[in-house]
Amino acid sequence: MARYLGFEASKKESDYYFISYNSEDADRVGALALQMHDVGIDLWYDDGIEYGSKWEEIIGEKIANSRAVLFFFTKGMLAKDDSYAIKEYRIASRQGKNIYIYLVDPLKNEYWKKYPRKSSFLDDIEQKHFPDENIQALINRLKKDDDLDIEVSNVVETTKKLNIEGPVILDSEYLLNNGLMTAEEISRRHVELDFLATDSELYSGALEVEGDADTWLDMITSTADCSANLIINNQIVAYMDFLPVSPENYDLLKTQSFDDSYVAFYSYGGRFDIFGSMFSFDPNYVTPNNYLLFMKWMVDRIISWKEDGIIIGKIEFCIYNKYQAKALENLGFKMILSNDLKGMLYEIRVIDLLNNKILKNKFSIANFSNYQYRQHTQDDKDIIKQCLEIASSLHERNGGMLQYEQAVSDSDIIFTSELDEEVVGYLALKKYDVLPNEIYIEQIAIKSDHQGLGIGKKLIQNAISYAKEAGFKTIIANCKKLNHLSHKVFLESHFEEFEMKEDIYLAIGIEKSDIPKNIALKYNLK
Repeated sequence: MARYLGFEASKKESDYYFISYNSEDADRVGALALQMHDVGIDLWYDDGIEYGSKWEEIIGEKIANSRAVLFFFTKGMLAKDDSYAIKEYRIASRQGKNIYIYLVDPLKNEYWKKYPRKSSFLDDIEQKHFPDENIQALINRLKKDDDLDIEVSNVVETTKKLNIEGPVILDSEYLLNNGLMTAEEISRRHVELDFLATDSELYSGALEVEGDADTWLDMITSTADCSANLIINNQIVAYMDFLPVSPENYDLLKTQSFDDSYVAFYSYGGRFDIFGSMFSFDPNYVTPNNYLLFMKWMVDRIISWKEDGIIIGKIEFCIYNKYQAKALENLGFKMILSNDLKGMLYEIRVIDLLNNKILKNKFSIANFSNYQYRQHTQDDKDIIKQCLEIASSLHERNGGMLQYEQAVSDSDIIFTSELDEEVVGYLALKKYDVLPNEIYIEQIAIKSDHQGLGIGKKLIQNAISYAKEAGFKTIIANCKKLNHLSHKVFLESHFEEFEMKEDIYLAIGIEKSDIPKNIALKYNLK
């Protein structure tokens, strides 16, 4: 039966992208493919070839003549005994074609048990897919890998608008993954800030090699988790690149220009140093507090990485004006090099930054490993009292918007984060009758001066472990759409957004008028 994805398949004999997909999911795949087609990516798909002896011959030829295969994985293809899409995947694999795997549906552990004959296929998909990729990221990768002439800004319009008064630090990965800004919008703003933050009289050579927004586009997408943005009144007013490099490459950077190949594969763990290729401010927002916000973000990231076996030794920043130099000197950085092209290189040991008195006094910086995590019930009155104190302060700060006190009092299980026997954060779980086999995160709250240290993520991990042992199938949570930081923590903890029914919202205490302001999230326990 003929299928149609919203556009005609390519008429070219070769050099197109071959789309492989499950025919029953044509509507969902078509919506994604149409975005790629609309920006000039040439796509071919099977729009109705009769299966038989000719099918494999035609498909084999089409795959062989393609630039690469775009494989859109959906769970529907697993239920078929004889999936054409899986056949196409194996043909492409035998031919040694480059396969870009896009997860329309997430991979779940249950698939391996339910479809044991497809285990090798699932293993391949799990190992080869690009994690956490949206359609814009896929198009950006095609542009990078194949040097396509595509205007990335037209890939996906920003469907969500920033609504952040700030000041708040958000990394570029979060802005991209949630559709708050496109890669081109971020890179263009970063380049603008670089020019604003550079003393052109002293460092004209740096401006000449600065490049334009396209120069930085690939860097934005490939190192988005290490790019911090200060947002005030819905605009990026400063940013900082934060790139782990090997100690050997770190030493080279004192005499040589930065090269993309220097960025380390740090996610596997090990010992690294950090190079800050740029740290740029709009001059109107150069304040000591804003510099401190960036330093806190960097310290938070280093502390959370430490839990994953990523150890950072030294940090070096390349800067181009005296105001930035003074700010770094106040935080203990020392200038190690200065020249017309490279600007001023400032360096600090991580241990010295962690012990900086200004940061400690401002944010109560503490070693992440010193926090103790415990499980309690409502019988522990002293713990409940401390949680209520945290709840009360947050409730006041949010103008009564969130009912923290009620969440603590009504919960069934409470997980706390404690430092020196003092509760600094908690997570409350509650079982609702309307959520069979599911448990709800009634509230998560961290003291203001302990936020951003990874405590929330650790509390969520403890809740997940408890729910698994207790036999629940799913953990449900929700957060305000404007609470970008809380939303980010849930996404980083592998929660997924979903459409929750109105009666469920009402049953868990969300007012009907507030439902559109919330995002529902769930974690499927494996």
